[in-house]
Amino acid sequence: MNIASNGARLLASWTWRLMLVSAAALLLLVIGFVGLRRYDWLVCQCYGHCIPSALLLAAVIGCGRKRLQWPACAATAFAPFYTWYLVSDKPSDYFIWCSVLWALATAWFAFEMTAFIRSCAHDAECEWLDKMAGHTFISFIYLLIVPMAAITVANMVVLGMPTNASFWDATIHSLHATPKYLLPIVWNSFMFLKICCAAVLAAHMAVRQSFENAQNNTVEEPSADSPQPPPSDQQETTP
Repeated sequence: MNIASNGARLLASWTWRLMLVSAAALLLLVIGFVGLRRYDWLVCQCYGHCIPSALLLAAVIGCGRKRLQWPACAATAFAPFYTWYLVSDKPSDYFIWCSVLWALATAWFAFEMTAFIRSCAHDAECEWLDKMAGHTFISFIYLLIVPMAAITVANMVVLGMPTNASFWDATIHSLHATPKYLLPIVWNSFMFLKICCAAVLAAHMAVRQSFENAQNNTVEEPSADSPQPPPSDQQETTP
């Protein structure tokens, strides 16, 4: 992978941003793994789930890519509503809808970041990173969208149309209280963490290879200011 390619150059310039996204994915994985059912204080008192959203926004702010900035801003703005939904005695429809929008914005950001990494890997001709990003896409579709859609359809059949507040309340409670429903979220957080860490590794490898190539070119090409050997004192004699 050559640093001169557009994809490798982008990955190299995004190294610290990808490290922040990796930290956010790690926190999401930890929060989903411990389960909000047994550790409500992490959300209700410490606003622990807001920290990953803030890290996502800090990672993409000023990058000039609207497709990454919009979901990060939305996730940061809607993150506190889930805590307010949990601590309120009678949660309003407004808290429920904002909590759903927070989850959708976070998933949207993961999709856009994975697409960005896959595009950079394709331009940089990094096959292993391109394949890993493709596997992450498949995981998002079949292990996140399909299970969540199944839960939504099941609650829709039992409770009616999603305009009813009890529909969203039952959906959020099912995700909140049942550990097996958290498994797709935990797995996809792990996949997202893996692809972000792999992108950081690919950027480091690209920068290191570019530095080694520059050193080799400097050694092989003689400098113009290097002293030239003196001419020979022996002159040709004519017979």
